[in-house]
Amino acid sequence: MLMTKLSAEDIDAAVAGKTVCTMFAETAARQPDVDAMRWMADGKWQGLTWAAYRERVRNATLGLKARGFGRGQFGLILARNVPEHLIADLAIVHAGGAAISVYSTLAPEQIEYLANHSEATVAFVEDEGFLAKLIAVRDRLMHLKHVFLIHGSASDWATSWDELLSVGARIDAEQPGAFDASWRAVQPEDLAALIYTSGTTGPPKGVMYSHRNVTWTSKSGWTHLEVDRPLRLVSYLPLAHIAERYVSHWGSLYRGDLVYFCPDQAQLLPA
Repeated sequence: MLMTKLSAEDIDAAVAGKTVCTMFAETAARQPDVDAMRWMADGKWQGLTWAAYRERVRNATLGLKARGFGRGQFGLILARNVPEHLIADLAIVHAGGAAISVYSTLAPEQIEYLANHSEATVAFVEDEGFLAKLIAVRDRLMHLKHVFLIHGSASDWATSWDELLSVGARIDAEQPGAFDASWRAVQPEDLAALIYTSGTTGPPKGVMYSHRNVTWTSKSGWTHLEVDRPLRLVSYLPLAHIAERYVSHWGSLYRGDLVYFCPDQAQLLPA
């Protein structure tokens, strides 16, 4: 690939005032009927357009805010590479918070440390198997107020994903401007994510990524690589890792890529 010269001042000007939320809004407005993501279900590829993707983020955002989640709070996501992982992440961000993707291989005690260290107030879990890890340390999760279960039956502790979206859809119908007001209040210097190190030399350390970090690096990196059109990507590395986050999550928002999800790395070649 050819390299494009772009000064820091050029990048500063290009991303001034922008956030992850504005990247998402611009891409969804530019290509609402184009597929944003695909995943395998019941042996067939399913998909969501950018407009449908944004609608689900809107509903999840408003559902979260109805539970008291908002600016400056943190949310955990314990799930593999599935569409709801990205939707939950963006809902947390559009509500004014910062998302924390957790390695699905972590033991309950390790998840407990991340939850308490970050003071996460909400958690999204993919299924009842992952939920069991939280239940094992439930009494020691000092700040966690709400758990949302993507696949599985709701309980006294976990609200179902469908219920969260249903609440958000109802709020949107009653207050049409609520979603826009929420994400437009997010500022470039606000945190978008907290990405924890592996903890091989001690307790994991949370690396803070602001919206400006994300927009600046997206503009700089992909422009210098001269990637100026949407790509087709396979998301298979853990979303708790910065590489997958920048390429298939934030990168897709910036360029409008089509992301195929592969939650089982053993199925990467077939995917």
